[in-house]
Amino acid sequence: MKDDFLYQLERIDSLIRMKSTGHPQVLAEKLHLSERSIYNYITILKKRGAPIKYCRTRKSYYYSCAGKFCFEFMEIK
Repeated sequence: MKDDFLYQLERIDSLIRMKSTGHPQVLAEKLHLSERSIYNYITILKKRGAPIKYCRTRKSYYYSCAGKFCFEFMEIK
């Protein structure tokens, strides 16, 4: 089973890519986390280079350019 921490990062990444996070309180409710935890996860993703922005009109986080995080081991051949 995936580590909860990585699982949450993957879920947030997926929702950001779909531009369907909702505002932080809604996102926290979707993921059964505190709003503070959401801000912490967003900060972690930003520190790892994610170009995360927030749209006040759509009330959702989004990436300013296309991309995604890969949190699984990938064999190099």
